[in-house]
Amino acid sequence: MKRTIVVFSGVVVIGLGVFVALRHPDAGRAQATGEKPDTSSDVRALRAEVDALKARSEQPTVYYVKQPVEPAAPAPVAAAVEPVEAQEESEETKAARAAERIRETATALAARFAGEHVDGAWSTETARSLRSVFGPATPGTRVTEADCASTLCRVVLEHEDRDAQHALGNAIASAEQFAAGVFYDYDKSSDPPKTTLFVLRPGARFRDETSSL
Repeated sequence: MKRTIVVFSGVVVIGLGVFVALRHPDAGRAQATGEKPDTSSDVRALRAEVDALKARSEQPTVYYVKQPVEPAAPAPVAAAVEPVEAQEESEETKAARAAERIRETATALAARFAGEHVDGAWSTETARSLRSVFGPATPGTRVTEADCASTLCRVVLEHEDRDAQHALGNAIASAEQFAAGVFYDYDKSSDPPKTTLFVLRPGARFRDETSSL
């Protein structure tokens, strides 16, 4: 800082001489003639300007830097809550719904069977053929009822245990008497276990214009 002031002061002194020469053109002539010009007022004015420049140079310069403003973070979005009925059902609930549908179907088929008239010759022959399916192929299972109406037959089976009831489906699946269609209604709460079969006549359907299925 001191070195800068000395150089600046030298420049000011040179400028002072130029200023005096320009402002007092007679100074040169006065010097040539031996007269001393009156420059005291000019010197005082220049000193005042030099002091002002020094004071201004010693003041610190403040720079303002504009900082970028980051955008505000968006507010978190609350997670949507699914309604209770849209949430996944438990395995127990699914099993209960399936059992309810089976029970409704069995009830509708029983009502349909009870409301049909009996087709004499076909009914007797078909009931006898259905009884013949059960025997050595279905150990632990016996027929307690076998009746046919006109489009539907009803066969009631009794099992020695749960294993015999569980094996029933695979044992009779390939029998031609059930090729048109058969519905299994497993009664696992009874003791001994029982199963009711609703067997379709060829050409008939479980769901028709008179059925509530």
